[in-house]
Amino acid sequence: MNRKEFDYSASRTSVRLIFLTILFFSLAALGEDFYQLQRDSLYSIPPPSVRTGSAIAVGGAGESFVLLNPSGRVAIWDELGSYRGEFNLNFARSTSPADIAGDGGTGLLVCDPFQDVIAHISRSGAALPPITISTEIRLEPVTFAALRDGRMLLLNRQDGDIWRLERDDKALPLLISPRVRNFDAARLEISPAENRLILLEGGRLRCFRLHGESIPAPKTTVSKPSGIAATDDGVWIVGEGLEFIPFTPSISPTKYPADTLTAWQIYPASDVAVRGEKLLILAADGSSFLRLTCRRISAEHP
Repeated sequence: MNRKEFDYSASRTSVRLIFLTILFFSLAALGEDFYQLQRDSLYSIPPPSVRTGSAIAVGGAGESFVLLNPSGRVAIWDELGSYRGEFNLNFARSTSPADIAGDGGTGLLVCDPFQDVIAHISRSGAALPPITISTEIRLEPVTFAALRDGRMLLLNRQDGDIWRLERDDKALPLLISPRVRNFDAARLEISPAENRLILLEGGRLRCFRLHGESIPAPKTTVSKPSGIAATDDGVWIVGEGLEFIPFTPSISPTKYPADTLTAWQIYPASDVAVRGEKLLILAADGSSFLRLTCRRISAEHP
């Protein structure tokens, strides 16, 4: 009985992937670019297993960083996929960090709502000088995103606003409206080419210009979204499924249902990260992450 059920599931998944392939080439025929994913490698995260995969990021040289809680440690794989170990963060006291992001080079930044600094580690896991935050009120960053010029944007749990952290460590509020109230699975991403700030809040997307002006946000079909990753031309969203929503009508949306994540052995998923052609999806139970190749297929040359 188990054998038959397994074969049926595999057959159903194969039919679905064939359908997606036909759909992709149909989109090319209609004159729309689209993104195509190729499954590369599934990486197991060493035990202990009693923890969650909180966040994932891609380093500047292609490294993979995974934030694991409640230990508050970061696991690192190099650009070739070799495991380099787990490392502690240089916080003054042990808590549960909330989010991670590349520092623009090969290092990693980590925020924690119970800390007054942003932790900083190298690609080898060595502690680097932390980034301090100078404000008149206490900031409790639950998620953040780094700009290419070295500045950062932080979502502050204290007042529900987004703050811009300048290169001199001073922070200024963007005064967004309405303020954020639901911080569960909150994620902040930046699309620099579009001057667009994307916020995942309470299962919905909100968009702002980098100075705080609210702009129309795309609507996702993914149920229970838990992670986002922005590119120059769109945003990836993961939850009970995976979806790419473009910022321009010349690119077609890309959708993968929950069954596809199950076939990829990465369901349920908690976060997604992208850099260049590398897309990473993190399992919510902290047991593994999946690396895929993400290519934009031109309608002119499918």
